[in-house]
Amino acid sequence: MKPALFLKTLSVFTACISLHTISAAQGKAFKRDNDTLYAYINRNGETVPKIQASLIRKWWPEDGKWKAEYFDVTGLQKLEITTFSDKDFKTRDGIHVKYNRNGLIKDSGNYVANQREGTFRGWHENGGEHHVQHYKKNIPVDTGVVFYDDGKLMQLTITNDDGNGIFQDYYTTNKIRQIGKLQEGKRNGTWIVKRENGTKKMQLEYEADSLIQTFCFEEDGKTQARGECIFEKEPSFPGGVKAWTNFLQRTLHYPDEALNRNIQGVVKVEFTVNKDGSLTDFVILNSPDLSLSREVIRIMSKSPSWEPAIQFNEPVKFKHIQAISFYTRRETRAF
Repeated sequence: MKPALFLKTLSVFTACISLHTISAAQGKAFKRDNDTLYAYINRNGETVPKIQASLIRKWWPEDGKWKAEYFDVTGLQKLEITTFSDKDFKTRDGIHVKYNRNGLIKDSGNYVANQREGTFRGWHENGGEHHVQHYKKNIPVDTGVVFYDDGKLMQLTITNDDGNGIFQDYYTTNKIRQIGKLQEGKRNGTWIVKRENGTKKMQLEYEADSLIQTFCFEEDGKTQARGECIFEKEPSFPGGVKAWTNFLQRTLHYPDEALNRNIQGVVKVEFTVNKDGSLTDFVILNSPDLSLSREVIRIMSKSPSWEPAIQFNEPVKFKHIQAISFYTRRETRAF
């Protein structure tokens, strides 16, 4: 659950179609080439030892710029291709492509001086179109759409060249769930969240994309509800970060197999936090060794129920990614 995407169809359209068609070929595993540089990096893009890395970056000069490819730490999966104007990798300037885990394109388009320009498109892992959005100096313009994975419309934006217009979000039944105005591509003024029966569920007040106030309403859509009124909140371990760290220290066992071979590094696990806070659907995304993967699955299976994600003041399912670091000379960490 993320804030609504403001997504765009111009000259890049044909190029994006081509990228989608050949994405499987582009999704090859990491390979060391004589004419390229590579480094292990953390989530901030800083060069770190392999055991602390979240990504591998491979890069080379091309047409006066720097082309960079990003892989998971195993080197088996390509995650992103981006063109930079500087060798510090701070300013995107050129073609940008992100990949789903199955190799299909998740998002693609063109940057000019770190701003989105032209058409961006993306696809679901099942191959269905996810979004089409046009940008002008990083501002969503024209008509943009986002689709559910079954092809139904999820979001619609209609704006002029200044990014002023409307945003609408839909239930899978095609009924409007959320509606509001955009000013220079940012949420502004009063936004309304509706129930499927059409009554007002929430009223949100924005200033330049910042949520200032929320109001919740009873089923009649008129009487203001008492108690908490939460627009969105991610799931969390009960008691917060300190309690989560204590749980790891009590529960986690560094596998002897990994210790004997001095295997260290970060394990990333994806799982679903259900409406009742229970955890299911564990998938290891990155891991230095199978023994560490098994240990992470074991401790996550023993986790108490989490506080569920909230959207529109109700608990919802949420896909969460947790990273757990294994080190032989320091505490195991989660971040």
